[in-house]
Amino acid sequence: METILNFNCFPAGMEMFPAMDEDIFKYIKRIIDESDYYLLIIGGCYGSVDENGKSWTEREYEYAVKKGIPVIAFDHKDFTKLPAHKTDQGRKRIKLTAFKKKAAKGRLIKNWTNKDDLALAVATSLKSVLELQPRIGWVRADKVISGDSQEVIDKLNAEIEKYKKEVKRLEDDLKQKGDLELKYHAAQHEIEELKNQKQALNKRIQHLEAELKRYKSSSVDVETFTVKGVSFKMVHVQGGTFMMGANEGDEKAFASEKPAHEVTLSDYWMGETQVTQALWQAVMGENPSRFRGDPNLPVENVSWRNCKDFIRKLNRLTGKEFRLPTEAQWEFAARGGNLGKDNRYLYAGSNDIYDVAWYDGNSKEKTHPVGERAPNELGLYDMSGNVWEWCDDWFDVQYYRKSPAKDPIGPSSGTKRVRRGGSWFNSAMFCRVSYRGSLMPAGTDFILGLRLAL
Repeated sequence: METILNFNCFPAGMEMFPAMDEDIFKYIKRIIDESDYYLLIIGGCYGSVDENGKSWTEREYEYAVKKGIPVIAFDHKDFTKLPAHKTDQGRKRIKLTAFKKKAAKGRLIKNWTNKDDLALAVATSLKSVLELQPRIGWVRADKVISGDSQEVIDKLNAEIEKYKKEVKRLEDDLKQKGDLELKYHAAQHEIEELKNQKQALNKRIQHLEAELKRYKSSSVDVETFTVKGVSFKMVHVQGGTFMMGANEGDEKAFASEKPAHEVTLSDYWMGETQVTQALWQAVMGENPSRFRGDPNLPVENVSWRNCKDFIRKLNRLTGKEFRLPTEAQWEFAARGGNLGKDNRYLYAGSNDIYDVAWYDGNSKEKTHPVGERAPNELGLYDMSGNVWEWCDDWFDVQYYRKSPAKDPIGPSSGTKRVRRGGSWFNSAMFCRVSYRGSLMPAGTDFILGLRLAL
């Protein structure tokens, strides 16, 4: 990324918008249509696959070739020397080898063995292609600041802007009057002081918001269950009515998130955290996860059908009727239930994803033990990020146009099941509480787990 940015290029695609279903792939194709170059970096994994068994990365590469986008390819010299969790085995390795041959056909492809080799290869290749095949690109972005003390922050921002203008005026004067240099530095010092005051206020705001969440969630009923020495908690979610779907004005929303519609739910219980590897091991006697080392890591690499088997065994052990949540129950809980009605946060518990979620901006390419980020208003952890969570419903992109208003349970049939919340691998866009993902019931991935309902 740093190498690409050093050439005044803006990276986009799989690094920022990883394809996981056809809806997201359509979005990525639009990005490719407006891209100047396509960089293909092949390591030891074939990646997530579509329902026909072809990786989304290979489909993205084929589309770029079809559209005539210049392709720059980099292939790991010997992926058998990569760590085990970064390499595929069996059929995926065969497909990966075939893909490598396809990418090398008709073009020069550079090899790499480590990140330094890769950075050098990218730099030399970009320099060459920018000289031989110059193209023109553009990007557009915006940023919104929010907080309970916005008025105070806005006032500080206004003062900062005032002093910045003064600094700019002084810079112009300094070109003609050297004796103004001391005044210039004095203004710079005042700007730094104002920035420090703003930072301190922001930290105070975050502390107060966290205290408010803890106060609200302390009034929520919590019940603890223990299975073969492993304990987990279920949080009571009082029924209520809420607006399900994309927030008004959310420009990142997909068609499947619309229209926002009123839904009323009865009382239910929701897992305080995602199901851990410890609990899965206790019930199933094995651990399918790719990321291991801490029993409190969320279980992943499990299909919808695997989850159903797990729940059947858990119910026999406990005498309870645990289940997967419906999609409506998942979103109501993620939004904080009745305690979060007035907030309409983009993510579960905050508009600042960094506070509440493990996503591609802070995860360091791995899962993390459950409950380490801030909870939402109900005291639920990781409803955004860490791993995707299966829901019980079949997926229908048009379902919101015909959904019942009372305790909806999803379509009566379909080909894919709903998954919600985003993961450590995904950008913030896919961790929004309104985003709807889906996957075949037999599909597994090391970014996909579950949360219990009761």
